[in-house]
Amino acid sequence: MMDEQAWRLDELREQARYRRERLELYRARIYGGRAGSESRLREYERASAGASARLRRAEARLASSSAERPGDP
Repeated sequence: MMDEQAWRLDELREQARYRRERLELYRARIYGGRAGSESRLREYERASAGASARLRRAEARLASSSAERPGDP
């Protein structure tokens, strides 16, 4: 069970990193003078925020489940 949770956290971390990087690249593109759309920027912002929120929830669940089992390392 713990390995599955660790794998899931790794997957969520990777998704959050990917979404954050895509947003940063798109912002750089816009700020660099290349054409971009506000709707696409908002889409990247929502995707990044959603991935970060999923990661925070999963980390909080793991922390609370670890706190419920004080004998586990």
